[in-house]
Amino acid sequence: MRLKITLAGEGKAVPLRYLPYLQAAIYHMIEDETYQDFLHNQGFTHGNKNFKLFTFSSLLGRGKVNPEAKTITFADKITWIISSQEAPLLDYLFATLLNRQQVQIGRTTLQILGIERIDVQPKGEVIRMLSPIVAYQTVVFDDGRQGPKYYTPFDPQFTNIVVQNAVQKYEAYYGEKPAGTLTFGPLKVEKRDQLVTMFKKNLIRGWRGEYQLTGDAKLLAFLTNVGLGSKNSAGFGLFEWKR
Repeated sequence: MRLKITLAGEGKAVPLRYLPYLQAAIYHMIEDETYQDFLHNQGFTHGNKNFKLFTFSSLLGRGKVNPEAKTITFADKITWIISSQEAPLLDYLFATLLNRQQVQIGRTTLQILGIERIDVQPKGEVIRMLSPIVAYQTVVFDDGRQGPKYYTPFDPQFTNIVVQNAVQKYEAYYGEKPAGTLTFGPLKVEKRDQLVTMFKKNLIRGWRGEYQLTGDAKLLAFLTNVGLGSKNSAGFGLFEWKR
């Protein structure tokens, strides 16, 4: 399930690195403190991993980047999509958005023009990323440092990591393995589809583009709601079905 939020963006400038503000806005819209604490600090566990099982799109709309000011100014309406497997989360967000009628991104206030609940079902085999997909592993580098190693869609390890992550999220939520086999791989991805950004103090590399995705219907519906790859709750991995 998703919320499609239309914002009045004409002439509005927001920070170029706006993802942390969007994530913070989502948590602040959860008025149930117990649920907010659960989602923010725990989530759904699989071994030593925690999954929040929500994601969101980039701000979708025409905009012009100002490198010096580190802002992006939009020319028209903005679409922002929030997606989750958790119905209570979307209920809280929907109620709060209706009440407040605005979203705060940094110092910029954007008025809400419309909110829709949409139920997106898997169809076909081709997906297009609405926010970049991230695949990484924590490794020890030659100099002894430990940190994330990001993979590109042109590396077979990228596919393996995305598939493994998808299965782990499913198991964390349902407590069982998904049926069948999940297949995933790049179809139309170019170097210009890469996004390198800072999320708070962490550098993240993600990829837009088109990919093939097939598998069990229940698993595909779940992934449609929670996103593919890592860093979903930071605004990565949301996709739409192209055909």
